[in-house]
Amino acid sequence: MRIGIDIDDTITDLQEDLFSAALEYDKTLRNNGVIYPERHYIAQRFDWSEEEKEHYLGKIRWKVLEKAKIRDGVKEVLKLLKEEGNEIIFITARCERYCTEPYEKTYKWLTENEIPFDKLVINALDKGETALNENIDVFIDDQIKNCMLTKAKGIKTIYFDIEHKEENKEFITAYSWYDILNKIKVI
Repeated sequence: MRIGIDIDDTITDLQEDLFSAALEYDKTLRNNGVIYPERHYIAQRFDWSEEEKEHYLGKIRWKVLEKAKIRDGVKEVLKLLKEEGNEIIFITARCERYCTEPYEKTYKWLTENEIPFDKLVINALDKGETALNENIDVFIDDQIKNCMLTKAKGIKTIYFDIEHKEENKEFITAYSWYDILNKIKVI
């Protein structure tokens, strides 16, 4: 089976560190704090200009990504999946717009952290199309919009609910990496 997996907030645990970095950055600007708490993306929660958002996404966010913590169970589950003969393909929207050498930096982080994988695909702005082109059988992501794109392409999709809201009826919902493992086994 070819398993496509998002990186940010799917195998990494970033939200707290990204938000802390955003608050620190905001203090250097107008120090207004969070203005739009309902928005999903951290950079959209503040009253930053487009230039300020770009700076956050390109400089500050990437520093956090390079030191990202790995979610519990990721290494163990991916190792088991690989041992069972599955292929692991990371599909990420990380791109040159916000970072020089995103492929190299991401590949380095994956290998330094001993994350098992077969392939890395960057610049996947439409994860449905990318997953289809990569012949993915099952796709795992923490964002509903990406899950909708992959499901629309006929790909079995697991929504990784990092906030433990509630089961999403549109997709298979998982709450941990061990839960993902159990759900992949019955697909």
